[in-house]
Amino acid sequence: MGVTRQRDGVGASDAPRREKRTAASEAPGPRNGTVAPAASRRPAPRAAETGTRPYRYGVPGWGVGELTVRDGVLVAHALPSPRRAAARAATSLPAGPPTGGAGTPGFTLPPDSSHECDAFVPDLCRRFAAHLAGTPVSYDDVLVAEEGLTPFQRELLAAARSVPWGEIVTYGGLAALAGRPRAARAAGSFCAQSRLSLVVPCHRVVAAGKDEPFGIGGYGSSGLRLKRRLLALEGTVL
Repeated sequence: MGVTRQRDGVGASDAPRREKRTAASEAPGPRNGTVAPAASRRPAPRAAETGTRPYRYGVPGWGVGELTVRDGVLVAHALPSPRRAAARAATSLPAGPPTGGAGTPGFTLPPDSSHECDAFVPDLCRRFAAHLAGTPVSYDDVLVAEEGLTPFQRELLAAARSVPWGEIVTYGGLAALAGRPRAARAAGSFCAQSRLSLVVPCHRVVAAGKDEPFGIGGYGSSGLRLKRRLLALEGTVL
């Protein structure tokens, strides 16, 4: 079994912590590129998410992913799936050639769009595509929404974002990084409910094993097959 370095048992005060961008930080500047807004057929947003804008992007071999942004902040990111690609293909969209960026034909941003706060989206989608192709990338500069999180959940979010490519941490280790080493179950619940795939890399959070050093743990509704696939991209086999 090939397993990369792990970070279990490190106290929050001892762990190297890299500052991650949140909605309270300075927003990133605009970047070039285009990507398509998602189709309008989606559930009504929560009250705290009014004013959000959804986008979709395609990744060969994975399908179509979706992200939601608001005022330059990433609110949610769903990993690409073939089912979403099939649903997208079934919808009628205005024809038109792509003008570059992460989108595939039919997924381009209208040239008259005035959503300047969303200028970071094409670059972020390209990073997602590179990540899913096995190229190490960083999301340290990406602002993420923290509305509705408790202070401890915000610490868990920061701790999860500090786990780098190719490394893993147990749920107890994540709780320790967040300052509460006995809160492994709360760390597991946080990861299961995360809506910020890859940017908050909860796939790198695993269970403490019994006969083996580590167990795969859970991955919410996305399932263990997807979690193993993401870990394998980074050289971790569980």
